Order: sequence, then structure tokens, then C-alpha cells
Amino acid sequence: MFLDNELEAIYTTNGFNPQTSFRLLQACLKRIPKPDQVRPQDFLNEIRKIEGGYKLFCKKHPEFAPNGFRKFMINHCKLEDDRVLEYLHWK
Repeated sequence: MFLDNELEAIYTTNGFNPQTSFRLLQACLKRIPKPDQVRPQDFLNEIRKIEGGYKLFCKKHPEFAPNGFRKFMINHCKLEDDRVLEYLHWK
């Protein structure tokens, strides 16, 4: 199942509330590969694909912040390196 479809199913089941936001984030995070099991390039490409799916979902549901996944990754996963941010097109 594509990520945006999975997020849509979560939203349809739960509506707009804090619990739904948490479940949406969990759905995104579970798709992130373990960094030590893939090449760094592949890891970052997966992050980009996940963000793309999340943003596609947010286009249909503007009540969710389209940069929410990005902000979470930068703030909580320490993606602060300029080269990484440039590769992800987040800078």
C-alpha cells in the first residue's frame, strides 16, 4: 500500500484529532529503514519518498501541517548536517 493511501485510511477511521496525528507519524516512521542496513543514499532516498507521501496526503487534508514530518525528522532525529539537508532538498 502506498503511504498516502495508508495515511488516508488512518484519517478516515479516526478523523482529525491528536491521536490521529500520532498514528500518521507512526505510519511514516515505521517505513524508515534501519540506517545500518542500507546505504546512506538509500536511507535518505526513503526519507524523501516518505515525506512525499505525507505531503500528498496533506494536500487533501490541509488541517495537517505539510512540513510536519520534515520538522519531526530535523528536531528529533538530528538531521542537521547541511549536506544531508541539501540532499533532501530541505535547505
